[in-house]
Amino acid sequence: MSIDNIFYIVIVIYSIVLHEVAHGYTAKFFGDRTAENAGRLTLNPLPHIDPVGSVIIPVLSVFSGAGVLGWAKGVPINLYNLHGSKIKEFLVSAAGIITNLLLALIFILFIKFSIFPNVYNNLFIKIIVANIGLGFFNLLPIPPFDGMSMLRALFPSLKHKYQAFEHNPAVMIVTIIASSYIFSLIYNDILTFVFNLFF
Repeated sequence: MSIDNIFYIVIVIYSIVLHEVAHGYTAKFFGDRTAENAGRLTLNPLPHIDPVGSVIIPVLSVFSGAGVLGWAKGVPINLYNLHGSKIKEFLVSAAGIITNLLLALIFILFIKFSIFPNVYNNLFIKIIVANIGLGFFNLLPIPPFDGMSMLRALFPSLKHKYQAFEHNPAVMIVTIIASSYIFSLIYNDILTFVFNLFF
């Protein structure tokens, strides 16, 4: 395993962790301390790691060239504590995506304005690629991705009593693998668009 692949896998794992922590902190800001009480507002990756989604899938995706795939254990959120606010629920759902895209933007600006020596650019590009992938991948309006959670926050009629089925591990794996294929068809175009926009 090359050092580049090791760095990339670590970047993907930490980007996923930051994504989940962002959900938890946003929920806490709006009055839901469920994630905090569960010990999930930590940057220590261990409480967040899902053996399949945080290790096996990211490693396989890096080596197969499939792009950025993976997930962590979802942080527990109690929507009751958001008092039925559509905006709060939407922002909690969107927080992970916003975090990934902000991280990508920060490191794009580091490169664009040469804030750090160019020797770091290769590392920064890996961070950018990982976070653009995670951000846009999670925008897919398919359960269990954040894109669907955001839609359900705005349009409660999309919620149904069988939602727990969507989070069944087997269903999640099948959904994510199928969605990753769909996403792989546009992933390079997204990266090209973003890099052309800034460089």
